[in-house]
Amino acid sequence: MNKQSTKSDIVSIDSISTHNSVSDRVLLRQCTAPLISSWTAVPINEPVPEALVQKFEHFRALKKQGIHLNTSLDNSISFKNPRLLDKLADFVGITDQYGSNLPLELQSWQQLSLEMKESYLAEKQTKKSKSSAQNLAQRTEVQFVPEKQSKSTR
Repeated sequence: MNKQSTKSDIVSIDSISTHNSVSDRVLLRQCTAPLISSWTAVPINEPVPEALVQKFEHFRALKKQGIHLNTSLDNSISFKNPRLLDKLADFVGITDQYGSNLPLELQSWQQLSLEMKESYLAEKQTKKSKSSAQNLAQRTEVQFVPEKQSKSTR
């Protein structure tokens, strides 16, 4: 099911509309969106464990009562811990934060051209901010010029 990417599979920023109002975020989203037009559910080949069904039914019942899981988590003091995500990832054995359950041919972010890679974008951003800082540093004073005499009277 996995295929090798070819030169024609590589997503390039040149192939995307670069209208001035399009932000970098939109460009990245266009480059990393899956290459399929519609999403369909994967057929279930195995029976779902009863414990999992009961958990989902419990959360569905809570939602009907107006209790939402995300709101409860957001209000929890323990979820304010900034290291919690790292601890949870270690606990469940997640080592690749960019992993996916999509097949390789649908992982368009794996086939990005150089100008869309994170390292290139970070370097570009750093250069831009350094350039802006240098421009501000070079400007030590504002020069005022005298008003030109116009031919019309005021």
